[in-house]
Amino acid sequence: MCDYQSTYSPAQYTKQQLEKTHALWLDNWYLEAPGVAATPDELPRLNTATLRRDYEQMLTQLEHLTIVDVPFWQQLKQKRKQALESEYRLKRLAINAYANPKLLRNSSYDAMGATYVEALIAGDTTALLTSWKRLNEEQKKDSGLPEKIEEAFQEKYKAPNRLQVARVELMAYGWWNHAKQAVPYVVGNSSM
Repeated sequence: MCDYQSTYSPAQYTKQQLEKTHALWLDNWYLEAPGVAATPDELPRLNTATLRRDYEQMLTQLEHLTIVDVPFWQQLKQKRKQALESEYRLKRLAINAYANPKLLRNSSYDAMGATYVEALIAGDTTALLTSWKRLNEEQKKDSGLPEKIEEAFQEKYKAPNRLQVARVELMAYGWWNHAKQAVPYVVGNSSM
């Protein structure tokens, strides 16, 4: 890493404003509370109350940042708040959808990953397993080790809790991977 030194006019900005603007730009502004589970064992970690606390703390922290008062940084702050709100709504929907997958159908995210939503809602074991197999095939296409993915899939497919594993994976790797693209995350760039 390089060390930079700069000067500023205390009549224009305070050191704290510059530090907080730097934090706005580079700090992690993502919710730590999980919204999906990768395995059935992780389902108990999903908690809307924990997610809500995480969101409220992050939002309060963001709102209280006293940043450099120029349009560029003010707009960035607004974009961070919008992304945070969107991420919160999506994670809350996902957590609630484990108990009631029909919530996904009427959401603004159902067009992305609609085949996974239909499989989760259908209540049809064949549709669920067929969609899960299709997801596995998609994952193999994007992998450098498709045989390892197939081997892991076959092991899970033979497990006694395969229906639960299928639901969890369709949520996490099917629907979620499509739905999270709707969150307007802020990506840093050189103009910052």
